[in-house]
Amino acid sequence: MAKDRYVAYVGTYTHGSSVGIHIFDVDAEKGKMTERKVVPINNPSDLIVSTSGKFLYSIADEGVQSFRILEDGDLEPINSVWTGGMRGCYLEVDEQDRYLFVAGYHDPLSPITLLLADLFLSAPVRRNGPCRHTCRPCR
Repeated sequence: MAKDRYVAYVGTYTHGSSVGIHIFDVDAEKGKMTERKVVPINNPSDLIVSTSGKFLYSIADEGVQSFRILEDGDLEPINSVWTGGMRGCYLEVDEQDRYLFVAGYHDPLSPITLLLADLFLSAPVRRNGPCRHTCRPCR
């Protein structure tokens, strides 16, 4: 992408014409966003880009979905993992891109999902405690 051109990823609750993650080309110089495409996924209500900038993770009705960010900013699906029925609402990654933390509504258990060397998602590890609507790794 050119110096003042970026890509924006917009997650939504899916209904009507909204069917997933909307990808926009952003021209900072002109102050313009142009929708390029939509990647179908159910209710991608929170998104986070990995520390390395190579991967995007999304909440989905089915759990968490991982994508590879291609050179042009498009998304290539990699894997998904079920979070045991927890409705996730917030994602965070650690600085080494080893763990994806998922906080959820209506569930006192917050899974921690290990990112393997290939950055495929693994099964969640649950921690007991109060409901968490956000989570952050210690830095």
